[in-house]
Amino acid sequence: NLMKRDDCKKYFMDEMVRLMDGVFSHDNVCKTIDDMNSERYSEMLLYFDHLENLKKSDDSIWIWYDEYQRRTQNIKDFVKYRRGYIEEYLIEAFELSEDYFS
Repeated sequence: NLMKRDDCKKYFMDEMVRLMDGVFSHDNVCKTIDDMNSERYSEMLLYFDHLENLKKSDDSIWIWYDEYQRRTQNIKDFVKYRRGYIEEYLIEAFELSEDYFS
C-alpha cells in the first residue's frame, strides 16, 4: 500500500491541501457557480417562464426559480463546511495530529 510510505503520504497530503486551498476552496467554488449562473441567467429565465406556462396544464411540475436559488445556496453551504469534514477524515484516516491543518 503506497499510503504506508511516508513520501507518498506527504505528497498526497500536500496535494490535498493545495486542492483545498485552490480549486476546491469555498471562494473558488462559489465564484465558479456564480460565473456559471451569470452566463446562463437569461436562458434560465426563459426556462422558468416556460415551466410556469407548462404548470398551467401539468400539476406535476413543481420547480420554480426560488427553489433553484435555494438549491444553488445548498451547494455553496456544502462547500463551506466540506473542508472541515475532509480535514477531520484525513486526520483520522492517517492518524495525524489534531493540529495538522492549523
